[in-house]
Amino acid sequence: MHSLTLSLSERCALEKQIRETKDVKVLKRSQALLWLIEGISVQEISQRLGISRQTIYDWVSLYQNRRNQSFKDRLYDRPKPGRSPKKTTLILRELDTLLHESPKQYGYHHTEWTASLLGKVLQREHGIAMSSHIMSGSALAMLWHDSPPRGLRKKGAQKRAEHVSQAGDSLHG
Repeated sequence: MHSLTLSLSERCALEKQIRETKDVKVLKRSQALLWLIEGISVQEISQRLGISRQTIYDWVSLYQNRRNQSFKDRLYDRPKPGRSPKKTTLILRELDTLLHESPKQYGYHHTEWTASLLGKVLQREHGIAMSSHIMSGSALAMLWHDSPPRGLRKKGAQKRAEHVSQAGDSLHG
């Protein structure tokens, strides 16, 4: 994996992506590429980001194979075929509203949201059924840019986010 080389302009562009992107996948990809050229092992990076080693190899391969494309196109996923999911838009809108309210407003004794409570309210109020896996997974991370509400932080996800955040801070501060 040491065959990855980046120009100074590519490094600067990746660092800028880390500072400015709101896309978690792009953030992770950018950070992984920078860590690789700094000599950090694929195993270590996979642990820091909570992804498989194969995913890192795939990212590097895609990045290198897309050299004829714009810098951003090399980091972003290609559009997926098929119609866009309408349920996702509705879910994100409703979750955004719920996260700005208290669970007590919906008859719960909790002061903070949990993935389970959010799922119950979405089902009861809007007829939207979602598995607890989706509710507690990375789908919710898309809703907030700084950090999730305290009641929704998961230890593993929080540790990965801290690693990425600390890495970004050390690169830029």
